[in-house]
Amino acid sequence: MTIIDSDLLRWLRSRISAAARGAAREKVERLKRPRWGNLRRLEPFSGYYGFERGTPVDRFYIERFLAGHAADIRGRVLEVGQARYAHAFSSPAEVEIVDNDKTNSEATIVADLSVRDSLPSGRFDCFILTQTLQLVGDLDVAMENAWQSLARGGVLLMTMPGITRADPELARVDRWRVTPTGLETLLARSCPDARREVFGYGNLISAVAFLMGLAAEELDESELTATDPHFTVAVCARVEKG
Repeated sequence: MTIIDSDLLRWLRSRISAAARGAAREKVERLKRPRWGNLRRLEPFSGYYGFERGTPVDRFYIERFLAGHAADIRGRVLEVGQARYAHAFSSPAEVEIVDNDKTNSEATIVADLSVRDSLPSGRFDCFILTQTLQLVGDLDVAMENAWQSLARGGVLLMTMPGITRADPELARVDRWRVTPTGLETLLARSCPDARREVFGYGNLISAVAFLMGLAAEELDESELTATDPHFTVAVCARVEKG
């Protein structure tokens, strides 16, 4: 019978234990290591938000928000650039278009929203203000203009970008991103006594997909509709003038 020295036995056990711990650590590291696949890239799949692949992820959220408030799109409506959503979600009596581009033949009001008093006062029953405020020079003035343009009982339906890339065509003037809390703060100081609701849309996977230029159609419904306040893609608000 071979007798093993007790010190040698303890040394052997410690070596076996260390090797086992090392193997366990290596296994854990392998499990934690992300499998990037074709997501390991410096350029997105789409150079312009995924338009050529389908519906951009933020557009999916914006349209869901507007569809849920279609009843507010009534009477005399103001929209930016073109009557994209006023006619898509409702049949208002009248639609006016505001743009700072004098060459826009659809524009009935040529104005810079960040210039004080650039909109007519108390005129509109609804102002659809989507994905525009990130481009203005003065957020507070633009919000004050939007607010004072509403008639009593009028509603502002607005959206702003949360997690998104800079506009590839307008990077020089693409200035602002907000969180739901940030938009709440902006509305509180710009729209006194408003009845307001702020909504955040998005989650980790939809935010990553949007940054990668993937389209909403490339995600499952559950991946689009899950909401995580830490990863907001689109921030929307309904603001009613009492």
